[in-house]
Amino acid sequence: MSDFIPKQVEQYLNNRAEKKWLVQDKGNYFQSVIVVPVIKELDNIPKLLSSLSKNEPTANRNTLILFVVNNSDENNKEVIEENILTIELLRKLKNEPNQYGLNIDFIDAASENKYLPRKYAGVGLARKIGMDQALYYFDYSKKGNAIVCLDADCEVDANYLTEIQKYYDDNNHTAVIKYEHMLDNEAIINYEIFLRYYVLGLKFAKSPYAYHSIGSCITVSPITYAKIGGMNKKKAGEDFYFLEKAAKQEKINSINTTTVYPSSRKSWRVPFGTGQRITRYHEKVRDEFVLYNADSFVVLKKFLEKYHNVKTNDPSEILNSTKSISKALYDFLKNNQFESALNKIIENAATVEQLNHQKKIWFDAFKTMKLIHYLRDNKYPEDPMFTSLNKIFDLYGIADFNKYILNDIPSVEKQIEYLDLLRILT
Repeated sequence: MSDFIPKQVEQYLNNRAEKKWLVQDKGNYFQSVIVVPVIKELDNIPKLLSSLSKNEPTANRNTLILFVVNNSDENNKEVIEENILTIELLRKLKNEPNQYGLNIDFIDAASENKYLPRKYAGVGLARKIGMDQALYYFDYSKKGNAIVCLDADCEVDANYLTEIQKYYDDNNHTAVIKYEHMLDNEAIINYEIFLRYYVLGLKFAKSPYAYHSIGSCITVSPITYAKIGGMNKKKAGEDFYFLEKAAKQEKINSINTTTVYPSSRKSWRVPFGTGQRITRYHEKVRDEFVLYNADSFVVLKKFLEKYHNVKTNDPSEILNSTKSISKALYDFLKNNQFESALNKIIENAATVEQLNHQKKIWFDAFKTMKLIHYLRDNKYPEDPMFTSLNKIFDLYGIADFNKYILNDIPSVEKQIEYLDLLRILT
């Protein structure tokens, strides 16, 4: 680490960083450190490295790929043994000139005395370990440092590293990199439509939490990482809660000039998310061709307009006025002690800026999702997927798209047309 260490980083490393799992050699500085959690990914690592190696040589030299190979005592013998083989591979790639032309290092959380504790074993803790250690690799006297999250089963564009480094030359805000799942099965088309539809609805409502929560697409400056308290230890959803923390402090930007291509595989690694959604689709345990009712986002939009209107700060007045938007919205706010929460915010805010900031913090990404779920369960039931999509496109005033209006499920080709438009809009 450089001689100059920002106070926030020093405090984080002293008080909140993981200290059991360390990188042994920290001799060089890098502009970007890419953190990759690894569990049973021996076949995928060469593909990932090959993809990264296509980036511009200068960007490669300025980047460290830091793998976090992790086991828990709940893993079966096959997983544990493959992770040990993975460490052997990474040790060789680190210590000898490798064919990828990349700087590679790893953290051993897979050997028997270094397993992740059962309570926290999972992607959140694995990311945190790597992101914490990444803080040691930056020259803090220079600008443009970036911690980047990626997964072992991803591929990236040939300008991936260059565009990230360009972004941080002019920006310090947390960002989400554009993504497109590899469309090698119908389940992933369905799932990505679901993900993008939700973000599009939030964008329509002008929510400050309208961004994609994709773990393999997050990038954050080391200063912001330390300031917001680092990555959490959640076994799934770590990306959602990490970005929510960042969004409470700053606007989440998008890097749309390069693309991450996440895998569409089934997975046992997390209790929910892409892998589990793909498994559920194939097991046909529920109708996957439904989406939140688009009217829910209309309700959200109208509420946010009232909530953030600085000319109206009477909590009782705001609450009662929501009855005219939706009785379900009013009930949700009552159940969540809206009036007392807003009174407390107003009492403690010395400026309009503080007021707006505290409002944003109270009605956060989690409460937003809880509201959409409450509206679904109490007033606005899910619609067929393409009915919801047609409604949201109408709300955006999109008139030149050939909508599918029959009651059955359209062809895969037509589904991809919808997804392509969603990719443009989100």
